[in-house]
Amino acid sequence: IQPNGAKAKSYQVKQIRQIILKYKLGGGIDA
Repeated sequence: IQPNGAKAKSYQVKQIRQIILKYKLGGGIDA
């Protein structure tokens, strides 16, 4: 069992969420 795997997954989800929020706030979807 590798605890690092779960950490990396949660970190990835955090990054994706930040990117989505950035697009929503910056109107990147419309651009």
